[in-house]
Amino acid sequence: FWKGILYDKEAQADAVGLIRHFTEREIKKLHQDVERQGMRAKIRNYQVLELARELVKMSQKGLHRQELLDAQGQDEAVYLEPLKNEVLATGKTPAEQAVELWNGPFHRDRHALIDYFSV
Repeated sequence: FWKGILYDKEAQADAVGLIRHFTEREIKKLHQDVERQGMRAKIRNYQVLELARELVKMSQKGLHRQELLDAQGQDEAVYLEPLKNEVLATGKTPAEQAVELWNGPFHRDRHALIDYFSV
């Protein structure tokens, strides 16, 4: 994620443009809100989930432009897939997903949870 943003000038400029209008105070408050509300936290009229989706798109474009391909011809944007599929698609952080499993199908069995995340 960060490589796509930080190592590509266009993605870097786009990311700065996305957050430029937020104050330092708002960002600090958002950091605290995300700890409690996850992707549902808001800064002004923007939900963190919306901002995260935009930032991941910017990162993906930055990684495409870097053109570092593996043996199958895929660039490093492939590493964003778990983030896109497991967090952005569901709107739930890994911590929220773990709590749902803990309270649901794992019936608060710590061994089941450990086994699940050890895979």
